[in-house]
Amino acid sequence: MLAKYINEKRIERYRGYVIIDGTTYANNEQKAKEVGFKELRIDEQPTYDEQTEWLDYEYEEFKTIIKQHWVVMPIEVEV
Repeated sequence: MLAKYINEKRIERYRGYVIIDGTTYANNEQKAKEVGFKELRIDEQPTYDEQTEWLDYEYEEFKTIIKQHWVVMPIEVEV
C-alpha cells in the first residue's frame, strides 16, 4: 500500500491515481512515487489490556517508506 506522509498522525493513502501537470495516471505506482507516495509498513499490533489500555498510532517517514507504529496508552479515568 502506498501513502504520502503528512505528519505523525496523518497520511494520505494512494487512491489508485495521481494527477501530474494536468495528466491523470491511473494504477501507476511509479508515477505515484514520483510525487511523494511511499510504501506504508505497519508494525504488528501489540498485545494490551483492553480494560486499562487503548491503542494509538504514529507515523514515521523514512527515505523510501512510511512506518506506522502502535503506541499502547493508558485509559485515563477522571475522578
